[in-house]
Amino acid sequence: MKKTRVLAVLMGAALSMAAALPAYAGEWKFDGPESWKKWYREDDGSWTKNDWKQIDGKWYHFDDNGYLDVGWHYYEAKNEYGSWVEWFYLDDSGVWIENLTTDTGHMTPEGFQEDHCNVGVANNDDEDNVYWAAKIQEYGYANIMPSETITKEDGYTYEVLHFPYVDNAKDGSNLTGKTLVDCLAVAKARVGQVYPEFSQSCYWYLTDNEIVYEYMR
Repeated sequence: MKKTRVLAVLMGAALSMAAALPAYAGEWKFDGPESWKKWYREDDGSWTKNDWKQIDGKWYHFDDNGYLDVGWHYYEAKNEYGSWVEWFYLDDSGVWIENLTTDTGHMTPEGFQEDHCNVGVANNDDEDNVYWAAKIQEYGYANIMPSETITKEDGYTYEVLHFPYVDNAKDGSNLTGKTLVDCLAVAKARVGQVYPEFSQSCYWYLTDNEIVYEYMR
């Protein structure tokens, strides 16, 4: 079943509210010399936190402290069938980039979408499997196997895989080559090779230089 596209709904609602409200002038502020400490002060002294804001016709996103976000960011969307991650990209000035093409997919108004099916080898057709097998080789992930087994507080056992990653698009410095979302997509494809059943009991997180997958056995 098609997932509900939360980003499109949120931004559509924000657009409607923006059109209904009078315009007020604010100003950009800096708490330091770097752009990641940039924030937007409203006329009344308030500022946006953990939300989108349209300024001069462009969309920006601000973090929990009200500072401008840049680079790749995601949020967790949920419905009655489960949860998933939606990615969006903000350039080095913080502007949301709607039309962006990467090595393995492209950005849409609803978030990043991979160009080939990537839900586990058992569920892909031959063309998709050939595509991801080539990408796995290209990214150097072909020999990555579970390197450790852990038992978590839920009592279940997980096998852990570690994938090094690069992000040439970090902070908008370069939009070509391998990006974080590409490395995530190829890592997921490798997990699908190792575990053809690819159950939903699979989790990932990022460290400074690795994508870590935990697969429940």
